Amino acid sequence: MVDEQQKNYPDLFEFTYGCSETAMKVASLPFSSESPENVRALVGVMFSRCVAQFQGAVILTERGLTIEAMLLARALYETVFVLGAIATNKVTPEELRDNDLSQRKTIGNALLPIAKKECPPEVLAKFESFILENAEVKKINTEDIAKRAGMGMVYDGIYRHLSHSSAHPSVTAAGEYYADQSGGKGEVTFRPLTDETPKAIASACSGILLACSVIERIEKTNSEINTAIAALLSREEELHEKYRPWGA
Repeated sequence: MVDEQQKNYPDLFEFTYGCSETAMKVASLPFSSESPENVRALVGVMFSRCVAQFQGAVILTERGLTIEAMLLARALYETVFVLGAIATNKVTPEELRDNDLSQRKTIGNALLPIAKKECPPEVLAKFESFILENAEVKKINTEDIAKRAGMGMVYDGIYRHLSHSSAHPSVTAAGEYYADQSGGKGEVTFRPLTDETPKAIASACSGILLACSVIERIEKTNSEINTAIAALLSREEELHEKYRPWGA
């Protein structure tokens, strides 16, 4: 399947490899810090997550699992929103910490009835203490983070599209396995959805290039990387004109 995909879409996969090479150069920049809560370190951590999600989406696309690739691309955009908000100082490390604790508190509240029945008293006490200590921590939803990062249009555009067409168990997302047959009959067949390859590639590559552009905008790159990003963005436009992944 990998060979077939690369044979059918050589220019798209060549483009993904160029995006990956540039992203790896960005990831190799000195993001380290003595403090784990330092903004520069957080930028590096989130960008590393972006690279992993991008590469995972490409691997899935190579194997014909294009809907699942776009599901992972959706997660990539979520990470880019956080990356952008951190990089532009629109969200603080403390807010991200509280958001993380809020998510864990929600899980804790859901599991508390089970814990009361099955956990030893000392474990239950720690469980309840954690929930009580974090009763007031605030959650930040994805849309809010995207808007803080100045990426509200990205959220309302490709992110919402990927949510419906890939992440959610919608007819749109699952219907590709239904194939029309002659005589008005249809058949459900599990098969590689290779027709969605341009859309999957466009989703992943646009996401990682957006992440690279965030780093470039806060002047954490160099002239070689900046030139490569510009060339990739230009190539992205050319491929978009050729394949029209989102329609006319």
